[in-house]
Amino acid sequence: MKWNWKLITGIATGVVICLVGVVLAVKRHHPRPPVTVTLRLAVTPPQQSAYVAGIANSARFKYVLGKQAGIKPALAQKLEAKAPANSSIVEARLGVLTKEEGQRCLEAFARTLQVLCGTQARITVIERSLD
Repeated sequence: MKWNWKLITGIATGVVICLVGVVLAVKRHHPRPPVTVTLRLAVTPPQQSAYVAGIANSARFKYVLGKQAGIKPALAQKLEAKAPANSSIVEARLGVLTKEEGQRCLEAFARTLQVLCGTQARITVIERSLD
């Protein structure tokens, strides 16, 4: 079978288009934010730790925190807070782009969470870190 130049050109064009598509797909994959904010909070009374974690995971808290700390809403929505069973500690993690954003987030987090929890729980920061 003799290869026609039109067929060879079509196959070569298809291969080039596939390679460009793969490169664009890989390039668009965004890695995790470079700075991780981690907070460990003590909750009083200890029975309210699940309540506090629920407030911290709520869309309202994430929105208010994002506004107060000046971070992008998409990053604020990735906040994760966990309260281990039978523990008075809540651990929260959030990825941000810069250390300045992380510092602003650390400063606003406990204050904002305490306001939203009201008198049902008292929150004290045990540990804060920027990695």
